[in-house]
Amino acid sequence: MSNNSSSLHKLQMHIALKIIIAVIVTAVLGVSVVFNSQMNAALRITQSVEGGGGDGVLSAHFLDVGQGDCTILVFPDGKTMLIDMGDSGNMNTVDGGKKSIKDKIIGYIDDNIAGGDQNFIFDYAMVTHTDADHCGNTVAVLQKYPAKIIYRPNVIATNKGFIDPALAITADPEKDSNEKFWTLEAGLSAEAIISKIASKDTVTYKNAVEQMYKEFTREGVKYTPKVIVSDGRVGKQDFNGADSDGIKYYVNFYGPLSPRYLRGSTDEWNNCSNIMEVRYRDKKLFLMGDAEKEATEEFVIAYKDIVFDFDAIKLGHHGSRTSSSKEFLEMLASPAKRPSVMMVISCGIGNSYGHPHAETLGNLNDLGYDTAKNLQRTDLNGDIGFSIKDSGLTDGAEGLRLKVGGWGVEELEWVEWWQLAVILWIGSLVVVFTVIKTKKA
Repeated sequence: MSNNSSSLHKLQMHIALKIIIAVIVTAVLGVSVVFNSQMNAALRITQSVEGGGGDGVLSAHFLDVGQGDCTILVFPDGKTMLIDMGDSGNMNTVDGGKKSIKDKIIGYIDDNIAGGDQNFIFDYAMVTHTDADHCGNTVAVLQKYPAKIIYRPNVIATNKGFIDPALAITADPEKDSNEKFWTLEAGLSAEAIISKIASKDTVTYKNAVEQMYKEFTREGVKYTPKVIVSDGRVGKQDFNGADSDGIKYYVNFYGPLSPRYLRGSTDEWNNCSNIMEVRYRDKKLFLMGDAEKEATEEFVIAYKDIVFDFDAIKLGHHGSRTSSSKEFLEMLASPAKRPSVMMVISCGIGNSYGHPHAETLGNLNDLGYDTAKNLQRTDLNGDIGFSIKDSGLTDGAEGLRLKVGGWGVEELEWVEWWQLAVILWIGSLVVVFTVIKTKKA
């Protein structure tokens, strides 16, 4: 073989090797993009929702507040709803440090919901039940960003002689029944009603209830919040609205169905949680607070003839085994829908409860829900967002931005894995075909 032929052969081999490397890189990155959510979780690329909702889009924001809950809904007409406000303490961060949950929630609202408007008011707020990890920051958050209508648990606050404001309302026959404590029995006196419902004697719940009823002033206008006692009897407290095209959205309440829950002689407060659906453009989101075995069993019996077929589910009680029986999960989506249902679990990094429990994840997988592809967790993914718009349900709320949360960096704004993969792919091709020189013949 001549020197020229040998050199040409080497050149061809060199070019072929470059092409092979380029194909391998393309294939590897292409496959990784298929598992975008898993890559986000593995690299701790976490979601945060910036703005979103309104103008024909319904956005759901699931904040990472450690071992607790905080959800914000922005409806297609721009109205807003705050659901739970986390614990009053600190949360674990990915770098092993601590962060104030109060500061996290208020900062998130500042930056992403209120848009810098210090006079911002929520249209709706809700405390799903009495536990501190759901109502711990009620005072701080509602002082900064109050709400016009507030949903509260059907549980009397009793700490240190505190007189729950709903007691006087319940005793007044002229007051709106939605603002009163309730039972399933008709014709009872206020005293009889109160004897048949739960109470809780913690300073955290007392402070939360006290704050709900406080008047507030914005831009010279005084507001008195309307405080509604949560009631899951269908149609009693539902509400709706519409976008600029007249397309309606709905918030429908399905629980709590009982005015009081007991385990033995002890009040069981988790089951007082609101169970609700949010519906827009034929897409449905399911929320259930910390509702557990007793409340979910009631749900299964009461709504056995309803076909729900939810598109997104926020699982109850941080993914605890006590809240997600197979019978309950089976009702939430048809077998055909389950592989595509988006799921959220709110739980803290390294939480001592072991949430989410393996039993819950097993139940989901056994029923055909795809936890490998469609489950996101705040301990792994950080803040999580969904949007419903004319193109359907999307993973990531409108106005989504993402941030890297690993490698000791907590707040660096960045992009999603598939975008990183595109950058890496282009960079790799540049390196392979231009930086690495091909020997000339």
